[in-house]
Amino acid sequence: MRYFLLLFMLSFYIPSRAQNRIHFYITVDWEGVDFQSNILDSSDIEKVQQFRKRYPSYPMVHFLNAAYFTNGSLSETEVAKRIRSVLAPNDELGLHIHPWESLVDAAGVKFISGPTYFGDESTPYMGTKNNKYPFGHRGGDIPLWRYSKEDINKLIKFSVKKLNAHGFNNLVSFRAGGWQADQRVLTAIRSQGFLIDSSPVHSDTVLNLYRGTPLAKFVSNLWGGISSDSQPYAHHIKNEGDIIMIPNNFGLADYVSSEEFQKLLDDILDKNKDTKDIHIVYGFHFETAAEYLDRLDEVITRLEKTAEKRGFSVKPATFKKSWSTIRRQVRAFRGCRFFYGLK
Repeated sequence: MRYFLLLFMLSFYIPSRAQNRIHFYITVDWEGVDFQSNILDSSDIEKVQQFRKRYPSYPMVHFLNAAYFTNGSLSETEVAKRIRSVLAPNDELGLHIHPWESLVDAAGVKFISGPTYFGDESTPYMGTKNNKYPFGHRGGDIPLWRYSKEDINKLIKFSVKKLNAHGFNNLVSFRAGGWQADQRVLTAIRSQGFLIDSSPVHSDTVLNLYRGTPLAKFVSNLWGGISSDSQPYAHHIKNEGDIIMIPNNFGLADYVSSEEFQKLLDDILDKNKDTKDIHIVYGFHFETAAEYLDRLDEVITRLEKTAEKRGFSVKPATFKKSWSTIRRQVRAFRGCRFFYGLK
């Protein structure tokens, strides 16, 4: 009897083999202006709200854009209200910058009208007109790195201050518009306390989307080594320290369907059968949520079924939530003091 009791007690102390995990990040690029309909359109808001009700355990990483507060389409109070209507307590907030004219003006920077990363000599107007900007909005297709180091810093500082003023605090991560984060941009964000950048993207995907444009060339030059199975890595900034790069390796729902996601998923799992932690970054643009967010439903279904079949667990995550795992994997920031509650 004592023998069986001992075996029973020992069973609680025998460690089980930890299941390999897929850290799945849903990112949202908030573009900063309206394109064809009203700014922060109700159809996009409702679509995101419905999704959140279906998947309450899946947090999001929101790359917010301060240009909503500067373009004059809505009052700042209304802008903040609409953004907040789709946020959840377990979400993470980050910063997204497309250098729209209204944002550049408000930051006290001289606007650059071109050339654009689509090949235009001058950036075209788009979106709805208003009294403040009677021709519409322009500048979203200008690479951020076309601005000087000083002006990039001004744009970042202004954006953070404006978002903070409306209660959007603790911005931990950054993503550049058009994935255009060169060394100058990375140095600027790191100098202002950002520890994470998610501008790297699978360059072949962009090449297929924008073949023949300067954007494809720029992305190839910046992120030519990034693929769908790229994982977080440390990038050293002189005089500033490391910044963690977390590639948007699976792209966005706007241009990566659930079928394409499945192919990428099978590939990364085939290559990492014995890897304890795999990081997959997917997402969508807020401005096209009404059109493309259904793909995310399909993606989650495929992800959960495939993970179970392959012996992986799915961890719905934010960069902050998975920080300890990421930090351990890239072996960076040891002995440093961390910002914004990152440990």
